[in-house]
Order: sequence, then C-alpha cells, then structure tokens
Amino acid sequence: MIAETPADDSSNPPVPELERRLAQQALIAEFGRFALKNNTLQAILDEACRIAADGLEVGFAKVLEPLPKENALLLRAGIGWRPGLVGHARIGADLESPAGYAFKTGEPVISNHLSEEKRFRTPKLMADHGVKRAVNVIIQGEGVPFGVLEADSRDPGAFNPHDIHFLQALANTLGVAIDKEAARSRIEELGSELAQREAHLRRAVELNPQIPWAADAEGRIVEFNERWLDLTGLTLQDAEGEGWLEAIHPDDRSASLSAWRDAIEMGTSFDIEHRVRMANGDFRWMRSHAHPWQDARGGIAMWYGATEDIHERKLAEQAVAQSEERLSIAVDAAALGLFDHDLVTGTIEWDGRIRDIWGIGAEEPVSFATFAEGIHPEDQAAMQASLDQALDPQGDGRSAAQYRVLRRSDKDTRWVAAYGRTTFAEGRPVRLVGIVQDVTTHVLAEERLRRALADKDLLSREIDHRIKNSLSMVGGLLRMQERAVSSREAKDALAEASTRVLSVARIHEQLYRSANMDTVEFGGYLQRLTQDIASSLGSGNAQITVEAMTMLLPIDQALPLGLIASELLTNALKHARRGDEPVPIQVHFGPGQDKEGFTLVVADQGRGLPDGFDMRSQAGLGMRLIVSLSSQMEATVEAINTAQGAQFTVSTGAGTA
Repeated sequence: MIAETPADDSSNPPVPELERRLAQQALIAEFGRFALKNNTLQAILDEACRIAADGLEVGFAKVLEPLPKENALLLRAGIGWRPGLVGHARIGADLESPAGYAFKTGEPVISNHLSEEKRFRTPKLMADHGVKRAVNVIIQGEGVPFGVLEADSRDPGAFNPHDIHFLQALANTLGVAIDKEAARSRIEELGSELAQREAHLRRAVELNPQIPWAADAEGRIVEFNERWLDLTGLTLQDAEGEGWLEAIHPDDRSASLSAWRDAIEMGTSFDIEHRVRMANGDFRWMRSHAHPWQDARGGIAMWYGATEDIHERKLAEQAVAQSEERLSIAVDAAALGLFDHDLVTGTIEWDGRIRDIWGIGAEEPVSFATFAEGIHPEDQAAMQASLDQALDPQGDGRSAAQYRVLRRSDKDTRWVAAYGRTTFAEGRPVRLVGIVQDVTTHVLAEERLRRALADKDLLSREIDHRIKNSLSMVGGLLRMQERAVSSREAKDALAEASTRVLSVARIHEQLYRSANMDTVEFGGYLQRLTQDIASSLGSGNAQITVEAMTMLLPIDQALPLGLIASELLTNALKHARRGDEPVPIQVHFGPGQDKEGFTLVVADQGRGLPDGFDMRSQAGLGMRLIVSLSSQMEATVEAINTAQGAQFTVSTGAGTA
C-alpha cells in the first residue's frame, strides 16, 4: 500500500471505531443487496460512489474508467462533482497521478496532504474542487481491472488503513457486481440472438437445426449431419446406433442415455444439455433435442433431432451464478443479520441470524411486539430513541444503537449493534431496512479488559506504596545507624546510602500518588528531593536554588536520573565550600537541546574541580554511579569549572553522544 502515515494494526479498536467499522460493513451489505437487485451498470456505479462517500464521511467519491487510447481515466460516475463533469472529465492515467498509479500497479494509495504531495501531482479536477486528501483502490473482477474507486475530502484529516479495507471491500463487491452485469448482458445478448435464430428457423422449416440428425423408431441413430461428424471426429459408422454416446462427456453420458430412452418409450420430445467432445479433445456444451414423426396410423416412424452449440450461453449462465454466489458470500461474510420492516403494512421479515439472537423459531411470525419484548428493560429507552430518530422525516433516516436482548428461548443476554435506514414517501416513513450484529463477545472482552487494567493499576499503586514505605524504613535505619557510629568515614557512607535510598523512595511515592503509573513529574520530584537531601545531611540552611520545569519522564529515566541528582547534590553540599562556609548551589532541570530529551545542571560557587579532573577515573562510588547511570540512559555527563565554581551537566536529546 502506498500511504503517508504508518499503518494502525490495532486488533482491539475502541468502541467508536468498532461502530464505524460495523456501519461500513452495513453499507457494503446494503450495496450488495442493491447490486443483486439492479441490472443497470450506471446505477450500480452511482450507488458505489454514494456508499463510498457515506462510509468514509466525505463529500466526494468517483469511479474512474480507463481510456487506453488517451492514456487517461474517465470520470464514469461520481458524487459531489460539479454538474456536467461526470461522463466527460478526464484525469491522467500515468504513474504520476494517484489514481493512475493505483490502476497500473494495483496498489491502494492514500494521500492525506495533496498540497504537500511529493510523490504525485494533484489532478486539476481535484484542485478545482478544493480536495485536500484522497484515497483510491483498484476495481478488480475476474477479468481485467475495470478502473479505480476513489474517495476525496475537502476537510483536513487522515485516511487510514481501515479506510483502505472498507474501500477495497466495496471495490471488490463492485467488481463482482460488474462481472455479474457483464455476464447478464452477455446472456441477454445471446438469448436475444438465440430467440431470433430460433424464430427464423421455425418460420423457414419447423425443424431445420444447425446440426440435424435422425433416428429410427427404436431410437437407433441412422443419420448425422456432416458438420456433427466433423466437430466430433467420429465416422457415421462410429456414431450409428448408440455409438454417439462415445462423444458425450462421461459425467453426462448416463443422464443423456436415460433421457433418450425415456423419450423413446413415452413417445415424447427429447431435450437435454450435455457436454460433447470435439475432435481436438475439448468439450463444449451442446443442446440436443428431437421430436417424433408419426406415420398415417399414428405410430412413430422416425425421430428427427438437432444439436446446437450453447457453450457461450452456458458459460455466461455459470458466470452469473458464480457472481451471485460470491456476492451472497460477501454479504454473509460480515456475519450480519438482516431485517426489513414494511411500515405501511406492519410486515417484518427477519433472517435466521436475528431469529437466533431473539430466540424464536424459523417459521414463527414476527411483529413489532416480538422485537420490543426482546429488548432488555434498561435499554428500552435507548432503543426507542434510536427508532424515533430513524423515523423522523426531518432527519436522514439513519439509526444506530447498541442494546441488550433477552433471548426468549433460554433467557440468555446478548449484546447487539443495530443499524437501520428508513425510506420515506411523501414525507412519511414507509420502510425500515437494516442489519443487526451480535457483539456480545466484543462487549464482554472490553469489560474484562477494563477490569484487568483497573486491577493492574490498583496493584501497581499498592506495590509502589509498599516499596516506598519499605525504603523509607531502610532509610530511617541507616540514619539511626549513622547517629550510632562515631567514625566520620562511616557516618558519611551511611548518610550517602540513606540519601540514595531516599531518592528511590521518592520516585515510588510519586508513582502511587500519580494518575499515570508509567511516568514521573520530575520537576516537582526534584524540588522535594533537594529539600529531603539538605535536611538529611543537616544542611537545612544551605543556599540551594532550584529551577525545575514541569516535565514527565518515563520511569526508566526518572529512577536513574533521581539517583544522579541525589549524588550531585550530596557531593555539592559536602564539598562545595569556601573555607568553612557553605556556598550557594544552583539546580536547573528542563528540556534538552532543540526541546528534545532533558538537561540537569548542578552548579556551585565553591573552590571548583581540581586540575585534570576526570569523572571516569574517580574511585569514589558516587562518581562511578553517575557515570554508569548516565550510560544506562544513553545520556552525556560533563564536569567543568566555571567562573563561579564547579558545574555538572547531564543531558539527553539532539546533539548528545
């Protein structure tokens, strides 16, 4: 598929999208029924354009038919176009035209921004009508492609792969309908030709067949026309008696012989269609028929018959039957139940699917009461509102509703989605036709998914809450141990460990308090973490300035970045001094370069870093943690001396390495 936007492979679409797809399926089913009942190709093409426009909720649709000599596509049918264009307007059929590309390659094309299109030029027809986006697919039947089905819109927005599926399904159904119409036209042509030929033959001689033959009173073939012998490759001696059966297809031989013997025994006309082997080994459909000729006493003296070639007609009939079968399968494949309500007489017809949903028998008459009694009491109002909308002459006659049905046979509850369309006459509703689909499985699956997500969210919050409490307890124990030891080195190590535990605890506190369990608002977290560390290290009067923007970070970035911030703040509070006095410390957090990623800066106004300072060669655990965690996030970390003192910068995004 040629498209500007990535495919959406969601296998569980939200309810509005599901309803939209079901409505599109209903439109395809509606078109299938229309095509089955209508024998006019132009009407079928016009209806396909209307269905495409309705299904994709756009103002324009068209069927384009190729004009090979002009290397162009003719606007054969359409909706929304200015008067006089349908049947006359042309667009290019080359690969630089979106429709031309679809026709020549057979690939669907989505172009959601025609004004910015680099792959194709925008046809003048579409530019003149202000079309901003288009989607087209090939119309393909059993033979060569008929053309292209396209939907166009003036509105901004985007067609997606689901729209391609709907439009291609409609185009495929249209292709079957075109094949059916072509086959039907061919049958009419052949039927007309055959009727004229038979009338002429009857007028000339009662029995003057293309390939005449004769049999005696007992049914033994005694005479064949030379043409029949030439066609089959048999000699007269081979064909005499019942030898002609050797030329009949083995699958048709028994029926042909049985029909011939019955005619001989009963003295009635013989008429059968069977396949006859030609001299080259191919089989062709032929019609053989004969009438008895009686003598003066009323007895049968001879049989005179004829065999005519009906191969083309037979193939055309088979093609029509296959096309109608495919069309029925296409309508049935959507698993839709069909209803037809005559609002004048009150007659309602339901197919087997709807009867099964309501739990009523195949022969049981259906009334509006049958329908209403099956609706769940809590859904009666919604059903009635949908019905009132469909029957309102001021509306568009469409209705859509989802409700529960209490199946009469077993009281089982089924969820259904129903779509209807009303026909009006002289301002009055006269007919309501629509579809019903059992969506119980989808509704229950969505409910299970909602419950599972809610349970998962609750469990995650409980886990984060318990982790935070556990870490806070560990942090408290470390601070108690720090107060209990006398060694300065041990006190510092325990204080640093307590600070690191506190950093992780704060992250989990943020998570269980947050509406989103996957991200942490890092700006607020950094503010609270700074206060906690200063208090933990006994530096409550430290001059710390924090400039932190509100910014969500995924948990796999927030956790290591929190530990890095903890190490840098602890390091600054312990070592950034001028004499014995603490110095101002500045903390900045915000978006990275070009608004991508993030930047964390911790700077102090102390003595600065020693000459030749290299973080990666430091033996201390804190610096090793900073380097390791930065690498884990694919972030850069930089330590420099400024005019004021030391500055550490951790960043991700454009320009980082």
